[in-house]
Amino acid sequence: MKSLRSLILPVVVFILVVVSASTLSWYVRRDGYRSGYSKIRAGDSKQAVVSVYGKPSEITDCSGYKRPSVKEEIQRSCVEVYWYRSFLEQWIFFLDKDGAVIHKAYNFMY
Repeated sequence: MKSLRSLILPVVVFILVVVSASTLSWYVRRDGYRSGYSKIRAGDSKQAVVSVYGKPSEITDCSGYKRPSVKEEIQRSCVEVYWYRSFLEQWIFFLDKDGAVIHKAYNFMY
């Protein structure tokens, strides 16, 4: 019985540390993404996005973005999309052939 108790306590502590660390990591990443969003403007370079946000969660071509309000503008000029994701949120940057930002978007609970 004593050996079971001595095993359970470290496991519970380990689980609490892992959950706390992942929650803190998510919170810090989300705050960085939120504060960086206003720093990026249309015309900024791909390097400016990466310097503020870091490596994208995903890089795609422009065919995967289906929002009708901006679809025509994006389809005309867009070559590449940088996706940055956090829990239930995503920040999206559309880049033209010269690597300049042509549009940015934010989605909550995508």
